[in-house]
Amino acid sequence: MEQESNQDPTHKGKNRYTGSWQESRCKLIDLPFSPESLEQILQWGELSEGAPHTHQEIAHWCDRMYIDFLDTNTIPELETAASIAKDVDCQWDLFLVNTFKVEELRVLDFSTICLPLEWFTNWLQKLKSNTDPSDEA
Repeated sequence: MEQESNQDPTHKGKNRYTGSWQESRCKLIDLPFSPESLEQILQWGELSEGAPHTHQEIAHWCDRMYIDFLDTNTIPELETAASIAKDVDCQWDLFLVNTFKVEELRVLDFSTICLPLEWFTNWLQKLKSNTDPSDEA
């Protein structure tokens, strides 16, 4: 994506970053931060229609889960789930900046944006292969 930048008058030869946006508000998903909740969230993300939450809401829940994981001394079994949650949030941000121009992002209704559904399938497979020993045969 092209980034907006202007010459910085205070630092000769340097650019000043001027492109930014703010996401539209979304409702919070009220689930505990656990691998089981993450599995449910990812299953919702896989749905092409009828999901109770948008991909924006899913990404924000995943961000909150990852932050919660950082703030606690969690058991190692949660590390994969937290890593997947972090990836969902990061891929959301990357998808936005690689798909839309800054001008579009400034006026976009983020609740209408959908990540590729196969990403959710892949995240689910990764989560299940770590939490279900029978999948590792």
